[in-house]
Amino acid sequence: MADDMGFSDLGCYGSEISTPHLDKLAKNGMQFTQFYNTGRCCPSRASLMTGIYPHQLGMGWMNAKDLGRAGYTGRLSDQAFTMAESLRRAGYTTYMVGKWHLTPTDAVVAGEMDGSWPVQRGFEEYYGTLEGAKDYFEPSFLYRNQKLAQTGENYFYTQAISDSAATFIRRHAKKTPFFLYAAYYAPHFPLHAPDSTIAKYRGQYLKGWKTIRQERFEKQKKIGLIRENTQMSKAELDLLDWDKLSVVQKDEMDLRMAIYAAQIEELDSGVGKLLDALEKSGQSDNTLIVFLSDNGAVGGSIFGKGERKNLNRSGPYTSYGKGWGHVSNTPYRKYKSFNHEGGIIAPLIVYSQDWVKAGSINRQPVHIIDLMPTFLDLAKATVPSQRNGATALEVEGQSLLPTLIDPLSTLEERPLLWEHEGRRAIRQQNWKLVSAGIDQAWELYDLSQDPTERRDLSAQYPEKTEELEKIWISWAEQHQVLPLDGRDWGQRLK
Repeated sequence: MADDMGFSDLGCYGSEISTPHLDKLAKNGMQFTQFYNTGRCCPSRASLMTGIYPHQLGMGWMNAKDLGRAGYTGRLSDQAFTMAESLRRAGYTTYMVGKWHLTPTDAVVAGEMDGSWPVQRGFEEYYGTLEGAKDYFEPSFLYRNQKLAQTGENYFYTQAISDSAATFIRRHAKKTPFFLYAAYYAPHFPLHAPDSTIAKYRGQYLKGWKTIRQERFEKQKKIGLIRENTQMSKAELDLLDWDKLSVVQKDEMDLRMAIYAAQIEELDSGVGKLLDALEKSGQSDNTLIVFLSDNGAVGGSIFGKGERKNLNRSGPYTSYGKGWGHVSNTPYRKYKSFNHEGGIIAPLIVYSQDWVKAGSINRQPVHIIDLMPTFLDLAKATVPSQRNGATALEVEGQSLLPTLIDPLSTLEERPLLWEHEGRRAIRQQNWKLVSAGIDQAWELYDLSQDPTERRDLSAQYPEKTEELEKIWISWAEQHQVLPLDGRDWGQRLK
């Protein structure tokens, strides 16, 4: 899993960034064009691990604070079985590396094992950060199982994640099957990457965000990822004309994007280490490999967080800015934490040497809650009906196995639903109803004709708007979503 990586950031999804290992998996596997997540890191990770919508799990928002409501406790529910717990019951050895982000921040800071750490939720071996790493050179809350881990000289978190995962693979006893969850922090801010990798990209982005976005869009059409008649989403009104930036500003923005690109190349290099470990240990046969991102790319201010002098050094947060985020999410609207397509659509690559059709593109809408039941289906594992003396939460996703075996097979129709910080959406077949905030009106789109949400049809089809709104309200009432809370991060932490 990548963190905060947009739809177009891999070579096989339109990018100019070097991602040969992921491109090879896509070429020999299946690429999804309509894979949905929840739009934010904690909710997506909770849904990935359980196959359940995040509010049911207490992760309707983030782990940063218990908001005093069942859907927003900031702690992974004790009544849900995780993917690791279910697969372990079925005889799998379970490993995890990287960002967990499902334990309350207060417990992490206190070093308190509250029952929601990876080693308490099914993983036999763990190396990574319980929170977001905050720093690639000196990550915070870095643990090996239950003990704080040290970094050492020339430490870089992305490489450490890859090296630890490869070690787990190499030393695994082949008598049992294994499940490995590699949750990378890249390319989440801050902007940190090895200087040698950054140097490869310096100067490539002086063309500006409009030109790079257009080039990615044309490549997406050329490789068949999007339809020829697709139109790019409209540019954000506050994005500046690149040509009006000074030479100094252009050089800084080129540097920011070069570091971001280097972060993704480093992630891809790590995937290469995992593939190599699988091959050399004789475990690549009969192994399913899945790659995804937890949400779309981040927006924020146009020029990004932090001063230039702090780029690629420990300490203050730095980011690449809304202009480049707009590029990352090509061809879609909005960003991370929004329920427009740019926030909730990301790459999904599924590879199996034996039974996934090589080079296939799957256009069916699927959701992150579908991965848990898919893995259970493959492993012939089940989720028990009882947990901790109470009824266990039921998996809500559906297995993707039929469409992995035959991309032309049709999955069962069901609405897909979202809410985050008062932003909300529902997709039913090709209709999508979405709102950008608690005080924002519903917008209606026909994604079969308008996949990039350019033409709001709510006034033209008021009956459809009302119909979808009723379905969303019913879901929200049943999933601990209401009442809506439109406060942002800072307001919620007060």
